[in-house]
Amino acid sequence: MRLVRQTATLCCIALVLLAGCSGVPGFGGGGEAYTAADEPLNTSTLQEDHTENLRDAGSFTVTLNGSSAVGNDTSSQQTVIRADLEANRTYQRSQVDQSLRGQSSGVVSELYLDNGSGYARFVLGSGNQSQAQYQTVDLSQLPPGSSAPSERFLTLDQSFAITEGANWTQQGTESFRGTTVTRYTIEGDYNESALTGGTAANVSDFEATLLVTADGTVRSFGFNATVEQQGRTVNASNTIVVSDIGSTSVEEPDWLDEARNATGNRSGAQGQGSLPA
Repeated sequence: MRLVRQTATLCCIALVLLAGCSGVPGFGGGGEAYTAADEPLNTSTLQEDHTENLRDAGSFTVTLNGSSAVGNDTSSQQTVIRADLEANRTYQRSQVDQSLRGQSSGVVSELYLDNGSGYARFVLGSGNQSQAQYQTVDLSQLPPGSSAPSERFLTLDQSFAITEGANWTQQGTESFRGTTVTRYTIEGDYNESALTGGTAANVSDFEATLLVTADGTVRSFGFNATVEQQGRTVNASNTIVVSDIGSTSVEEPDWLDEARNATGNRSGAQGQGSLPA
């Protein structure tokens, strides 16, 4: 049982940032590079540029995919967030699947917010064995230092934290989903605490790629890492892609009435709680 817990911890290292990682698209800005080939990438300026551009767009969709493996044990997570800043609505869905020592498990969490309040839904198991639980969510009641999901994905804070102080190398321009972007790469240059979530681990290999539009916003961020802990090795990858800029709409989920009923009569409800990962 101890080995299972250790393995689960290792598998989750690569997923620590998935709940808060963010990537923000731009409008394009033509076919020019974001910076000259020999010009250092100022990530503070880049963060300001793409945050302002995304606010101007008014809405966006972000898809995050992460995976890790320790021997035959695997863990994966996909998170999709749709944010309509103008309507002040957010929908987020995350699915985490694990296979540890031949035993598979999974959990799906969903979050719907309308003007700062809404509901979270958690589904454990699958098929006839699945069970849904609900919580009410009020952003005004979040602990100090916490932020709304749309803000976390908007500012890219935790994504940039992974490579804080790194020297990115400009690799020229290319096409990404019909938009000209500048590719930046780094190897072996990272913030270990941000990457591992502060766990006692040694990062033996790391590389990352950043795709930036000419107007200074991020369309994709991804990394691959090898982490050593307690004599075991975890291989991890994480990719963020942004789409539907300015055209994302957020509709009420089909489980909203069930959530209202469950939290209203407290039957199967968990009350008000923290945001899902």
